[in-house]
Amino acid sequence: MKRDLDLMREILVFIEDHSPPSGGLTTPLAIAGYDRDTVLAHAELLIDEGYIDAKVIRVMSGPIDIMVNRLTNRGHDAIAAAKNRTMWQKVEKTAVEQGVSLTFGLAIELVKAEVKKHLGLPL
Repeated sequence: MKRDLDLMREILVFIEDHSPPSGGLTTPLAIAGYDRDTVLAHAELLIDEGYIDAKVIRVMSGPIDIMVNRLTNRGHDAIAAAKNRTMWQKVEKTAVEQGVSLTFGLAIELVKAEVKKHLGLPL
């Protein structure tokens, strides 16, 4: 599987949009244009990195569902930075033009820097 940073961003946005204050999800995790296995695999990456407090339910054939407790503070910070699709796409475009591979965490940090630059704040 190739990691998809856009999908990771979309998963965080989905969880933020569909999580009540008490936790959990009000609707099953589904991202348009992606199959369930791919979404679950990327959600698991976000769990590994501490963006989501959740558990992937697995059987012998692989992941079959996810039980989301909540976005972590790190997850909320990431969404606060990456929710602006224009800034997100600008960072991705710059990385491609420079021939740089991004991790999700680095992409978030670059978006934060771009927002600071846009607002005239010191980097």
